Amino acid sequence: MDLAELRAAELNPERYGRLLADALFSAPAIAALISEVRTAAIAASLPLELRLKIPADATELHALRWERLWTNDEGPLAASERVLLTRCVDCPSGSPLDPRPKNGMRALVVVAAPTDLADYPLAQIDATWWARQAREQLGSISTVLLAARGQATLANIGERLADADILYVVCHGTINRQGAHLWLEQEDGQCDTVPAERFVERIKAASRLPRLVVLVSCHSAGAGDPDTFASAVGPALARAGVPAVIAMQARLSLATATALMPPLFRALTRHGRVDRALAAARAGVLALHRPDWWVPTLFMRDKFAGLWAPAPSTRSMRTRR
Repeated sequence: MDLAELRAAELNPERYGRLLADALFSAPAIAALISEVRTAAIAASLPLELRLKIPADATELHALRWERLWTNDEGPLAASERVLLTRCVDCPSGSPLDPRPKNGMRALVVVAAPTDLADYPLAQIDATWWARQAREQLGSISTVLLAARGQATLANIGERLADADILYVVCHGTINRQGAHLWLEQEDGQCDTVPAERFVERIKAASRLPRLVVLVSCHSAGAGDPDTFASAVGPALARAGVPAVIAMQARLSLATATALMPPLFRALTRHGRVDRALAAARAGVLALHRPDWWVPTLFMRDKFAGLWAPAPSTRSMRTRR
């Protein structure tokens, strides 16, 4: 894999994705295997799960934009419901994933819109709009909102997390070589720049981890280089045992975020499959010609099928490389 050539193609997602695919699938044995299992999946009318398992110390590989993988047969794999692309995380110390009924699901929605964002400067966040959208999108799932001024604090998140199966956080995120931060709120409504490690430790301290964390926060999955990936909050949550984490591997535009989240949660509330839901949402964003369609990144624990016991029709064929 030519990392220099990939870096040179950073601004061209299709070329970047084709370079990745050439490196990943060009070996004859792998190409034959992919062809065989894809044919079997099509014959069985099932999606093919492609789970990428990368050693923990291979940070230069973790930092690649795998969601751009592009083939002649499928186009961008991450936006295809026929091939479900996931970054697979090993978590041997994670708690058992007991099946839960759909009607018992609970969500904690956090929208941080500090009053002094303009001082930094960062764009304002419409907490009322995001809270209303979240309540509508989650449908029958019981939802607790932390969206009023001074509510989106780290302490409040920690206090209410034990009852949440889904943690949905909307906030600004920043990252550099000194570390990653989420821009939450203090009790007076002003900014509280929370380091990634402090946020992750607070989540780990909960008596029960959420099954899914969604971070609508720029660079919450890193910024495309090994140093920032190692400090990003999304991968750290996955390593801490959260079964599924959706985070952002670059800046996410407001237009893409507002187009992505409604179909994502509508699909989740139908079938509970995080990989399928994100693939469908990405496909919708790609159809709108949004250039950052590939930014949402899914980290998922091996053997995690979904938020609740899947129906028979959601079975899939799986291969790992």
